Amino acid sequence: MTTIEMIIVASPLLASVGAGIAAMLMDAFVSRRAAVIVASVLLVGAAGLSVWQSFAPAAAIRESFLAGGIVSSVWAVISLTAALSLFGGLSDLSSRKGGGGVAALIALATAASMLLAASFDLVMTLIALETIAVCCYA
Repeated sequence: MTTIEMIIVASPLLASVGAGIAAMLMDAFVSRRAAVIVASVLLVGAAGLSVWQSFAPAAAIRESFLAGGIVSSVWAVISLTAALSLFGGLSDLSSRKGGGGVAALIALATAASMLLAASFDLVMTLIALETIAVCCYA
């Protein structure tokens, strides 16, 4: 599998990480409300990519995690759940001091949850669990 094919197959996971990074930057330079909205929209986009990927056969990426097939359907559910939680808490996250940071942590925890659902390597599983734990503790 070439590098481009790996990026395309793992694009929902990369979109979730991008949602977290975009939320951090928007919170720092624009506004909290914009950070929450951008993270929510990018997570919905990640869910859309996951649904599109679910029609492709599952493929192993570097013998660490699976992508495509039923795994992408699970990724879509995880992404939509996170996006709905951000949309539901839009007014609260926009008004509190660390709202944009919370949106970024939710997006990064979503990416770690997607990785946890797809990993079949013990090291990748432990990295995903630790990332979720760091996001939950903060």
